[in-house]
Amino acid sequence: MTSTEYDRFHQQLLQIEDELDLFSLEVNGLRVWERIRHDVALKLLADLEILGAALPGSDRSLKKYGQSIYLGLRNLGVRNPFFASQQEILCYGRGRRMQVDGEWWDPFLDPLHENVDRQTFQIESVWGGEHVTPERTDEIGYVDTIEFMAEFCHRFGLIRYDLSTEEHRAVEQLEERIQSEFHVDYDIKSLIKKVIHRRRVEKPLYDRLLSRLNPSLAVLVVHGGKESFIESCHDLSIPVVEVQHGQISDYSYNYSFPKDRTKTVFPDYLLTFGDAWGTNAELPLPSDRVISVGYPYLEQEISRYAGIETEENILFISTGESGIDLSQIAVELCNSPNVSHDILYKLHPAELSDWRERYPWLVESAVQVLDGREVSLYELFAKSTAQVGVASTALYEGFAFGLDTYLLAAPTVEWASLLLENDSATLVRSAEELIGELQRPVEPRLSRDELFKPGATMNLRSSIETLYESGSVWKRE
Repeated sequence: MTSTEYDRFHQQLLQIEDELDLFSLEVNGLRVWERIRHDVALKLLADLEILGAALPGSDRSLKKYGQSIYLGLRNLGVRNPFFASQQEILCYGRGRRMQVDGEWWDPFLDPLHENVDRQTFQIESVWGGEHVTPERTDEIGYVDTIEFMAEFCHRFGLIRYDLSTEEHRAVEQLEERIQSEFHVDYDIKSLIKKVIHRRRVEKPLYDRLLSRLNPSLAVLVVHGGKESFIESCHDLSIPVVEVQHGQISDYSYNYSFPKDRTKTVFPDYLLTFGDAWGTNAELPLPSDRVISVGYPYLEQEISRYAGIETEENILFISTGESGIDLSQIAVELCNSPNVSHDILYKLHPAELSDWRERYPWLVESAVQVLDGREVSLYELFAKSTAQVGVASTALYEGFAFGLDTYLLAAPTVEWASLLLENDSATLVRSAEELIGELQRPVEPRLSRDELFKPGATMNLRSSIETLYESGSVWKRE
């Protein structure tokens, strides 16, 4: 792979971390950089337009605040986890669900609830401003009240923390370094204060919730943003397990900590899709705490569509960051006399509301634009022969369905290093180059079983049972 603007940014950020020793930066007794690193990196990438202008920003509208107040107050009486009984395993989902046969699944945690012989309960945040129903998950509570109280107390100054002179000087040095390196003004102090303010509300509430539910094991999806919950678990000697939800690479700022970097507030175990993921980044865990189990939901969907007839389809997997380039190439392929395939364009959920304005050339073309509501992504994989994208985790799932994979050389394609470095995807820079590569056979060196360990449901069940019986909090130095 060649050096790109994205990779140069990444190397610059690592250099700043080393020069300023950011992982030792403490404010109010917290190692704050490890908690804000991911958000800072993504905001800088967006401000520098390396990720493109399509990334959604935070919604600060009165409507959003009104909705948050409504959800927080409603949660006092509806799906309040503080009313639940004691549990053996407490799960913490991300709120984003997939609709299957009229029910909304948590593809990462529902297989655990349905296959582990323990009493389980799930808490989760709101996603996209709402909780979709009916959920597949039987026992579930929301954390809307906790999140609302944390945000309300922060935003209206009910909790305040003023940085000491030394802390202020260290953070100011970081802000100045970012400005000189990237020419972006970033108010890091306000971000750090928000983390501290929210933690002061969240941590005591999670302490009380965990004391009431008294689980022996906690299992979560996406640990970033759940640091207060993890801290509470560790204070009560409850081991925390994270189930992999997306790709892990050197560019994963919540997972990759090269050299002497680490994250002190991190799950005690990581259950990965397959063996290849555990070594694709320098994780802040010893290797015996990174356990390959597979992806039960994907395995279920591969089995569901095993008998479906494959068609001559090329499936584009869009993302907001690269949608302009991908959609234009899709139209060029559709108009090319050298391509006989049908061209399908699967939108990302964040693009559904305004894709016609973003990509007017798609509206006027013969490309079949799909939103995933009528035909599932997995059915599209099963019906297609090839896929084109940049760095979506869905591309790995398409690879598992046996699709020839082509990646556009655009920012974030580095995330797909696992495919590219194993000659399991073809890098292209234009529609013309893609058309030429479609004529050549693809012989990937990476196997599906390396990415997604077979027997996933039984593996997950066995691993969770073992960790329930003998898992431990990892004592970090």
